[in-house]
Amino acid sequence: MSNGFNTPQEIAQNLLAVGKKKCTLNFLSVILLGILAGAYIGFGAELMTMVTHDLAKVVGTGFARFMGGATFSVGLMLVVIGGAELFTGNNLIMTGVIKGEISWIDMLKNWIVVYLANFAGSLLLVYIMYYS
Repeated sequence: MSNGFNTPQEIAQNLLAVGKKKCTLNFLSVILLGILAGAYIGFGAELMTMVTHDLAKVVGTGFARFMGGATFSVGLMLVVIGGAELFTGNNLIMTGVIKGEISWIDMLKNWIVVYLANFAGSLLLVYIMYYS
């Protein structure tokens, strides 16, 4: 489109291309990017916990929840900006499977590796925080 926005069809095509790219990443890249994503989300969750701890007593529940959402989203921003592989985002690979351009096996391999890597990344963050 000339106005700089994508049509729904263009969005679906872009999503399909991203899904294909995710399924062709080498194994080590997927693991490392998955570990990063797990650590990033864990960092966002810990930041939210630290910011909102006892905040409701001081400023009220509504603002405390707002601050919790604002600080947790830092983890999501790190995932997007850092290009990490987060399991929830990789669920959109299913569009390529439905279209018939990505195999079920490739999708499931990606999902399993990314899910386990996200978990490992969160455990790595827990380990670092516990022993620091």
